[in-house]
Amino acid sequence: MTFRKIISAVIITAVFPLVAFSQKDKKGTVKDTREYVDLGLPSKTLWATCNIGASKPEEFGLYFAWGETKGYTSDASDEHQFIKENNKWWDCDCTVPVLLKYCISWSGIADYKKVLDPEDDAATVNWGRKWQMPSLEQIKELCDSTYTTTEWTTLNGVTGRKITSRKNDNWIFLPAANIIITAGSSGNYWSRTLYMGMDDDAVTLEFYKDKWFFDSHTPRYYGLSVRPVRTQKQKSGKKKINQKETEEDVFMMVPVEVPLPK
Repeated sequence: MTFRKIISAVIITAVFPLVAFSQKDKKGTVKDTREYVDLGLPSKTLWATCNIGASKPEEFGLYFAWGETKGYTSDASDEHQFIKENNKWWDCDCTVPVLLKYCISWSGIADYKKVLDPEDDAATVNWGRKWQMPSLEQIKELCDSTYTTTEWTTLNGVTGRKITSRKNDNWIFLPAANIIITAGSSGNYWSRTLYMGMDDDAVTLEFYKDKWFFDSHTPRYYGLSVRPVRTQKQKSGKKKINQKETEEDVFMMVPVEVPLPK
């Protein structure tokens, strides 16, 4: 057994079910060793064990504005403010600030883009092309009590929400990493989906001790954590599409509280 294989074996014996994988090119160079959990979800979505910028599940990691790929810590030494004036996609030199990308209404330059392009996806840019920020549908599936259970708990002294698969008992932990000023009391994570009907917001997964919402929304210039996802290859090689969902189903969304299992 080579030293590299020994290291991989150690990773796989972590305290919760996960998969550690490494991809090598023709020269044997490791391309990716990110860890993920298979929750047995219908979409075959695999959820990363850590946030971007974190090395442990309970760490908050880096904070990103939606559509920006450079992250910042919650440390004041970063001296970064998540405000419109600093945001990549806001032009604040106009009398009324306008959006420069991801706009479908009156807020700026309409391009009718509803999900992040790969070059604007913090997960893809920082972790590689097989990773993405989760979509609204992937977050909705994660919160579906048909597939998972959830509980507010503590991991290594950090509060957050543990999400466990009903199919295989595998689980992930999302620390309560809300916007920097309120971190610790609740969690708020970016999706890659624009919030329809309010271009200056994007869809988020938001949770508290006693409730959570799979389609909340937050101003795009705020700093939130990112938990990446990747998808197992379907047998047909094509992504399954929910034919029942139409654009109208998500056009004027309001935060939906998910009942917690007793």
